[in-house]
Amino acid sequence: FATWTADQGFKLTPGAQYKHRKYYEDLLNDMNLTVVTVVDPPFSFQRDFDEDGNRLTGNDRWTGFSIELFKQVAKKINCRYTIRLSRDGQFGSPSVDKAGNTVWSGTVGELIAGTADVAVASLVITYDREM
Repeated sequence: FATWTADQGFKLTPGAQYKHRKYYEDLLNDMNLTVVTVVDPPFSFQRDFDEDGNRLTGNDRWTGFSIELFKQVAKKINCRYTIRLSRDGQFGSPSVDKAGNTVWSGTVGELIAGTADVAVASLVITYDREM
């Protein structure tokens, strides 16, 4: 439906959701999406027990406004996923490495590196993220 690159930003593919619907449905059914997030109540956070005191595991441990919205979308499009904390627990910000390259941390960095398929968090557009 869309792509995002550090160089060009977010690019929506016009009409893709209609033109290639079956392709995307089949593709998503064959995948287990890696979803990264950060601990940021009330948008995304973990809990160990449900309201009845039952121990939660896996994706069920994650909740919050952003997480619950993602779960509903995933259910609607029938895709499997695994939610995990971003490796550094951060949203993502740029820095310059020793070679002079811009590198990103956090959920944004994992999307760029391809170690995550989806980032679910209360990400806001910042000057650095927009550029």
